[in-house]
Order: sequence, then structure tokens, then C-alpha cells
Amino acid sequence: MVKRNDLFLIDATFLLEASERAFRGAPLFVSSEGEDNTFVYGFLRDLLRLRRAIGIEKALVLVGSDANKVSTGQNIDQVCRLFTKLHVGIVHEPNVAVGSLCRRLAAKADWLITANRSLFQLVGAQFSVICPGKKTEIVTLETLKSAEGVLPEQVPGLLALTVGQKGTVVTKGQAIRILELHSELEAVLRDPSLLSADKLRRRVLANRDVLLRRLSGLKVEETTWRPAFLGGTHLWLLKDDSETRQVMRDCGFLSFLRLLPPPSTQKVFLSVQGTKAPKSYRAVVDESGLRELEARILEAGLCAVDTEASDKDPRKASLFGLAFSVRAGESFYVPVTQTDLRGITSQAVREWLRRLTRKKVRFVGHNLRYDYVLLRKHGIEMEHVHFDTMLAAYECFGDWDFFNLGAVVRRLLGRTIKRYRDVVGEGQTFLDAPFKDLVEHACTDADMTLRLYHRLTGELGARSIEEEFTKETMALLTTLGDKECDGVKVSKKAIYQTRRGWENDAVVLRNAVMTEAGREFDLDSKKEVTSVLEERGLLGDGNRRSVTPLQLEELAYRHPLPRLIVRYQRTRKKVEQLEAISREVKHDKLFPLFSQLRAEHGCLSWTDPRLFDVDGALCRGVVLDKAVQERTADRETTLDILQRATRDPTLKRDRERQLWPFLEGGPPVEDADPRDILITLAIGVSDSALCRRFLIDPMMAANVRRAAEARYGRLFAWLETYRREAVAQGFASHDGKRRYLDGLRSSDVDRRKQAIRSAVRWLIKY
Repeated sequence: MVKRNDLFLIDATFLLEASERAFRGAPLFVSSEGEDNTFVYGFLRDLLRLRRAIGIEKALVLVGSDANKVSTGQNIDQVCRLFTKLHVGIVHEPNVAVGSLCRRLAAKADWLITANRSLFQLVGAQFSVICPGKKTEIVTLETLKSAEGVLPEQVPGLLALTVGQKGTVVTKGQAIRILELHSELEAVLRDPSLLSADKLRRRVLANRDVLLRRLSGLKVEETTWRPAFLGGTHLWLLKDDSETRQVMRDCGFLSFLRLLPPPSTQKVFLSVQGTKAPKSYRAVVDESGLRELEARILEAGLCAVDTEASDKDPRKASLFGLAFSVRAGESFYVPVTQTDLRGITSQAVREWLRRLTRKKVRFVGHNLRYDYVLLRKHGIEMEHVHFDTMLAAYECFGDWDFFNLGAVVRRLLGRTIKRYRDVVGEGQTFLDAPFKDLVEHACTDADMTLRLYHRLTGELGARSIEEEFTKETMALLTTLGDKECDGVKVSKKAIYQTRRGWENDAVVLRNAVMTEAGREFDLDSKKEVTSVLEERGLLGDGNRRSVTPLQLEELAYRHPLPRLIVRYQRTRKKVEQLEAISREVKHDKLFPLFSQLRAEHGCLSWTDPRLFDVDGALCRGVVLDKAVQERTADRETTLDILQRATRDPTLKRDRERQLWPFLEGGPPVEDADPRDILITLAIGVSDSALCRRFLIDPMMAANVRRAAEARYGRLFAWLETYRREAVAQGFASHDGKRRYLDGLRSSDVDRRKQAIRSAVRWLIKY
């Protein structure tokens, strides 16, 4: 807080530069004696505004060697002469850098006003910096550490790493992390091998000489200059007396007379300094902190957690630490990286985590299975997995576009939080970011997760699905987490046989394509496929781009050649996916990443490898794990659900005989399973989607739909009633279970149609 007797040092460099830029030598103010005072006018105007804005009474204006880089000697001398007439305390040392002047005078002053950020290195317990601009910046020891993440002596290193030509600098976050871990930049420049990130190490090594020169130029050097006159110098900044007023009149500065009365300390300045909110997030880096945190968690009995790691795949990621929150607005981050700990080892922290996660604490998280798997991979088993806010949001608002933490927080809490990529640059991890950014990000996520927990428990209760969520959704979470760690048993023989069958189909289709085209060409080349279609006149005039998959599908239901090409490409894609799956099998097991957020039908999806994308029925032959089989989409399971729900006798009879008369009497639907066609029709897809899916023309699609609806009248009538009730209720329901979909009550027709299709997919699990 500014006090009436505080002494300000004013670095004149930025005022001189501003006056040079403002007037460019134009003679706008001429004194009664014919002297051009334009430059002095600009300097004095800005100084008076600064005086009033901040509330300066006592000050010393410093003009060092830096002034010669921004203004002429004539202008500088003119300013010094005027200030001498006005009895303003001014130090003009043309051979001493202004930073050195400030260093020498800092012990006798309270504040420095400067636009030179390198002078932040002079901040001390009793000496702070004000950086004027559009938004006044107040730099104290506390704000320097919290806002910039460095100590005063590290400021030159921060600027050396971040200010310069593009190829010679690193990101601010990387620079702060380097200084956090190594204290001084010189140590890193002497031995770049200290840096763990390869890309960062190479950049620093390539620019070592540049960085050393830059660092040397940014450091404030000691000076032998002595301010012997300071004690007797009048330090009142522009006293309002008759002599000062007469000087202003002589210079032609009549408008400044009203600015001469002494200013008061301004509320604007105080409000800027007081904007920092009290700390609610902090790191726990020592043994006593861990004991205190454990007591808080055990007393609460319920705790939101958020892990921070090096990779989106929990099976491969390195654990950096965990954030805990037991009360809204308060979170604690516990690092497991040794460099961020004080007086305790990383191994000791891991042991503490193992003990804590085995105790009777109910853990809450957002995408909690990620945390569960990550911790288990590091020997830390979370025994009481209680609530996943991502899955709860999915159960309550099933067809939102996004269920990541930021999206859910924005929609349910009305807050905006930083995403991972907002904090960590591309190709980086949190080890490249400042520790304070990691703490803030992790603690924010844990805090918001706890707030979502309280909100979503109410949402589940209001929808009467809390028991279903606990017994089924949360129970499945731990089952899948264990499968990700332990693996899912598969049949390598079934994979091999299926792949060989599709490889043979691909060969047959390739030969058929070449016969139809009348020449050989590369079927896997978009350019050559486009060329062949142009030769056949199937593409419009002036088409200069490669044909897209959508264009190819639209051509396929009208012409035999593109139809064969699409069938070949689909078959090759299946072969490639199975090849990828084969490569991932280890000891007759696959180690997948599951998702319970299959918005279309509520079944599982499985990535890395993408087994479920190959074919719905494939899992029955390939996956031998019963728990996984039961929760995957399958044609026969889907038809069983439809038959039981609708009690359609014709459907039952046709399934028993494996005959599908609704397709008779028309051209065959090539390479299509009749069960797939019937299920697709039951879902309610559009005729255009039906054409692309089965490569049939619009007339045939309409005929197939009419034939199916006529033959299975009871089935389609029941589905129509089911759809109407879902829209009326705002949720789908069957067998005592409910599926909430936001779009069912949307005014957007397309979104409502999509929600209705999703409601059917949820029912039939397909």
C-alpha cells in the first residue's frame, strides 16, 4: 500500500521514449523566448499523469545510459534543465545504466516505476516495482513468485529464455520449469544435459552462446557511483508554488497548472494491488503436510481426486502426482516427482498413497477409470471407487456432444476452467510447465469434480436412476479397469481365420473391379481411383480433386464400378484392423482401453486396438471373456431384445427358419446380412443413410423399408409407440431402466431425430 512519505524512483527511459514517439520532432510548443518545448511538454505531461494516477509525492527521476538509446542528448539535456528549474530531484548519469542507479538507491526508496521488466530483479522485502501501462502491474516478492513463478534473481534468466528471436527462445512455461529445477540459468547453459526433454535440450544447446550474451546484458551490475547528494536533494515531485507556476507559464504549459495540487493516494492503484484472491489451492510437499492432509481426508470420508500424468493412455503414463479435494474451493496437490518434494522421498509418498487408497475413503473422480488404472499400474490400488462424475453426467444428459470435465463444468456449474492443452504445449508434459501451473490445474480439476459430485447426485436422484448408476455403471467401471490392467482373453485362431476369410474376399473383389474397369490400377490410390471414374464419365466436368468416400458411396448405389470399389475398400479396412489387432495380442490377451460413453447405444467401445469397429458379431468368436462379451453389440442379441419387447410372431418364425422374405421379389442387396438391414430399419435411419450403408438406390431402399414394415407390423408399431413415449417423457424406458437424452425435448428437429434414434439403439444395444 502506498504511504504518503514513500519515495519513488522513476526510470525516465520509458517517458523519454514515449515523448519521442508522440511528437517525432514537430515544434508544437514554443516558449516566450522562442525555445521549442514540445519534447519537454510530452515528458512532463506523462509524468504529471503518472503522479496523479499513483499518488506520488516524493520522487527521484533517474536518467541513465539507457536514455541515449531512446532519445537524443539535446532532448535529455532539455528535460534535465527544466527539472532543475522546477527543483525536481533528478539524477543524470550518462555513463551508468539506470538499473545500476536503481540498485544503488533501492535501500533508500520504497518503489520503482519502470517499463523495463528486467528491473523486476531488484524487488525486495521493502522495495517493489510498478510497471505502468493499460493495466498497472504491481510487482512485489509475493506477486513475482505467484504471477511469474520466479524469484527476483531469476528474472534475467526468465527473460533470456523467453524474449528474443523465435528460434532462440522457449515457452514461458518451459523457462519457469527450468529455473524451478535448476535455480540459475548459468548452470543449465554450462551443462544442457541437465534438461530431461530432448527437444528442449537441443534448443538450449544450439543457442547457448546467444543465451549467455542475452543473460549478461539483462543482469543489473553493481556501480561505484555514490548518491552523495541524495540526503540534501529536494524530493517533492513538482511542488505547487508561485515559482513552479511561473516556470510553467514561461514554457507555455498553462494546461498543467490545474495538475499541480498534490495528489492523494488513488483507490485505482490500491484496487489493482488488491486483486489477488486468497489461496485455496496448495501443494503438499513434505511429511507434515501429508499427515495433515490424511487427517482431513479420513475425517471427510469422501474425497475427489485427479491424477496428473505424462500420457492420455493410463497404461503407459508416468505418474506426476494427485490432487485431493474434500471441501469446495479447497484442494491439495501431492507430487510424486522427487524434484518437487522437500525432505521426503518419492517412494515414501507412493507408500503414503498406497496406505491412503486402502482405507475407508470413498473416491470421486471425472473419468475415474483413468485414475484407477494409472494408480494400479503404479502399485496403488483404489479400493473404494465411489462415483464418476463423467459417467453420471452421461447417465443424466446422454447425448451431449462432450463429457470432458471442462464441458460438464461449463454446462452444470457455469464456470470455465483451463484445459490440459491450455496449460501444456504441444509435445510437452507437465514436467515442462511451471510447478505452480501444475498445482493450479490439478487442484482446479479436483475442486470442480467435487462440486460436480454434489450437483450430479441430485440429478441422479431426481431421475430415479441413482441405484442403477451405482449397481451397474460404477460396478462396470472397476471391472473394465481391471480388464485394462490384466488383459482380455482372445482366440488367436479365430482372429486368423476371420482375417484369412476377408483377405480372400478382398482378392475376389479386386479382380472384379479390374474386370469392370477394363484395366489394372492401384485401388489404394485416391488419385488413380478418381482417374478411372473420370474415364468412365462418372464424375462431373471440372472435378479436379480426389473423390471423397461420401462421393464414392453415393456413386456406388447407382453404378457397378464404384460399388465394387467401395466393397473392396470396406473389406480391406477390416483386414487392416484385424492385422492391427493381431499385433497387439500378447500371451493370448489383448490390453484395450474401454469406454462406457458409447452415446449411440450405451454398449462398450474399445480402442487401441479397435476391435468393436470391425464387426459386431466378431467379438463372439474372438473375445473369450464372458464379462466383455455380454456388454458388446451383437446382431442376435439385438434381435432377441426386439422379439421379447415386441412379441412379433413373424419375426420369431423368420429367425427360427433363418429366412427373410421381406428381401424377396427385388434385386439382391449384395454383401449384406438381412439381420443388419432389419436392425438398421428398426433404428430408423434415413433412406439416404440406408443407401450409403448397403449401396442400394433410393427406390430399392424405399421398397425394402415398406416390405419390412409390412411383414413385421407389430414390431414397427411397438417401436413407434416407444419413440412417442420417449419424446413425451424426455427419456427412454424399458424393463425398469431409463435412458435420459437431452435431445428428446430439443426444439432442433435434427437433434431430436438423432436422440430418438439413440433411444432405440439404447433399447436394442446396437
